[in-house]
Amino acid sequence: MRDAGRLHVTCSGEAILLTDRAFAGADTVATAYSLACAIRRIEKEILGGSREYVIVTGMQSVDGDTAQVPPQIAEELASSTSPMPRA
Repeated sequence: MRDAGRLHVTCSGEAILLTDRAFAGADTVATAYSLACAIRRIEKEILGGSREYVIVTGMQSVDGDTAQVPPQIAEELASSTSPMPRA
């Protein structure tokens, strides 16, 4: 387990779990910002600065049902997003 500030990053194979009580009650902007910060840190510290990776997210949560976090993460990372996989 790595301590990423207030986020705890657990690496297992090729999966990374980000979890912390600080996420509780966050709005979509705060959630996307926190996740983007963690992704930047993972990119730097675990992936050695490589941008050759894919971020897979759920479409929306059952509590907020806004579907805003994935595109907000992409905006924070100056990346693109695809709402649905394309063949």
